[in-house]
Amino acid sequence: MKNIKIDCHADTIEFALDNNYSLDNRKLSFNLVDVEEKLPYIQFLACFIHDKYINRGYKRTKEILNYYFREEQKFREDIVRINRKSDIYKVINENKLGTLLTIENGLALDGKEDNIYNLYKQGIRLITITWNGDNQLGAGNQAIYDFGLTSFGKKCINIMNEINMIIDVSHSSPKTFWDILSISNKPIIASHSNVYSLCNNRRNITDIQIKEIAKTGGLIGVTYCSKFLTNKKEATIKDIVRHIEYIGDLVGIEYICVGSDFDGVDKKELPENLKGVKDINKLEECMLIRGFSKENIQDIMGKNLFNFINNNLE
Repeated sequence: MKNIKIDCHADTIEFALDNNYSLDNRKLSFNLVDVEEKLPYIQFLACFIHDKYINRGYKRTKEILNYYFREEQKFREDIVRINRKSDIYKVINENKLGTLLTIENGLALDGKEDNIYNLYKQGIRLITITWNGDNQLGAGNQAIYDFGLTSFGKKCINIMNEINMIIDVSHSSPKTFWDILSISNKPIIASHSNVYSLCNNRRNITDIQIKEIAKTGGLIGVTYCSKFLTNKKEATIKDIVRHIEYIGDLVGIEYICVGSDFDGVDKKELPENLKGVKDINKLEECMLIRGFSKENIQDIMGKNLFNFINNNLE
């Protein structure tokens, strides 16, 4: 199979909408110009819904999606949207950019089960259950009181399993995480989370959580945000490799992918020399120097996520 790179989390379309950028604007960490030399490539693009959009989450999601659809039409010769597993082969065979649309924050549902189906019809294939705060589905990682999943949240998990919508536990509180694991019968992904044992930020996940995700056949997307990589003032690419290496030793290379969080964090919060998609070869070079095989690097940078998509989408 041709080598493919896949990133399972970026907030580019929300950030681009708010800044009136087109997707080919190189001010974006992920953009259509810089990614061209990395093809074939798949980028998960999140409709990020800030916690302030209480009861307005679905409307905000539609605004972001409408922006994306306009951009997709503008660049229709370059972009293949991933709606089903067969689309990933089109990306590879035609050497294209693939996009997989996601929701970051179940607040997007406005507390209505039907909106899961509505968003699926519009191309959404993954939902990050919470952001930092609480929503109608459950408690986020900044919850004052960790009540876990609500009854509505539990219904949503079952519906997502039923329609093969991927469940993302990044940002979930501990109890929300465990409630999801107790209900879901499908592989779980943490799209942009790092190792708590290496950096004790509450956004990161513990060794036992990593092991349980692996048991489901899921993936952990190591993310590039400095404050999730180290408790020091600044992070380096070596810190990213340190988290990758730790997870590999704990559960195996086959459970690791990358979730950059490009355009969801300020470029100042990204490691030096890794400010956008143009720089991802530097991460590969760092892994190679650290002793990772070329095959393992290809697995981490794309093949593991390729297999996950192939196994979990219709």
